[in-house]
Amino acid sequence: MDCPNTLTIRSGKRTTVFAMKDEGEIWFRQNWKPKIDQVVVNLEADGVISGGVEYQPIPSIILSWLDSPFDLDGLLGRSIHIPQSYDEVQQDHVTDFYYDEHLDLDDVHIDFVERDGKRLRVKVIGKAIDPEATGPDLMDIEIDTVIRFVDRNTPPVFQPPRIVEEVGTFNQTEYFWKCEREFEGCPIVIRLSSSDDSFDKLASYARSLITQKQISLSVIRQDIRVRLSELKWKFDAFHVTPDFDVDDFCPDTFTICTSDDKMDSIHLYVFLTHPASGTDNWILRYADGECYSLEWIPDR
Repeated sequence: MDCPNTLTIRSGKRTTVFAMKDEGEIWFRQNWKPKIDQVVVNLEADGVISGGVEYQPIPSIILSWLDSPFDLDGLLGRSIHIPQSYDEVQQDHVTDFYYDEHLDLDDVHIDFVERDGKRLRVKVIGKAIDPEATGPDLMDIEIDTVIRFVDRNTPPVFQPPRIVEEVGTFNQTEYFWKCEREFEGCPIVIRLSSSDDSFDKLASYARSLITQKQISLSVIRQDIRVRLSELKWKFDAFHVTPDFDVDDFCPDTFTICTSDDKMDSIHLYVFLTHPASGTDNWILRYADGECYSLEWIPDR
């Protein structure tokens, strides 16, 4: 299907265009209530095409509505209207526009304009409060992208556990192969985001982390120390004083995956905890062993 695969934000004189990730998902919770299904669409932007600013946040979107029942074959040509983000029937927010903070997305129209098997082209429009405006200005959101249907109601069939020498036993889950073990005294979970044809490659990388200490705990903490200054703008925005003792950071999850580009590089996402930041999330990112970013996601 030929479509621009973009998300456009218009507010006042500012227009920002983002590329969308391939591909968003549409799925449903069967029998949310008797004979009523809850349909969910997940969308995520990938990067700025035009009109961006320094430290530009990247949007992600959740849309939800009730069907009785959900019918994939009946979606083409349908138009769904969600007037408000908070729905009294579901007693919950049924839309979310995450743009460095969670925003209500109101007056949403979803049009299903093309279909190719389990892939559907959708056009979405809606309105959200502009967090950068001084008053109650609205952003106009327009999305034209392709989503795919994902069946989350049929229980998946998992493969038997796999043993990786010197690392441990990996058990398959819906999205990862997972192994629990220790890393320099820290209890961690190693997750391989993997299809069958890349498991051995990612497992080999995991083995090198554990046995050869390709990226040691001291290296992780030094990379945090170097990268903390890049988050000053965010600490200022949340009125946080970044007086963290770097030596108190501990990894709790290593997620290893291959890149989506043609470079076929291996990426490592180190999820970290710190006693002074409570349930905030910290993610240190590596590509082929080189640290390239530190992200702080405040839980507030």
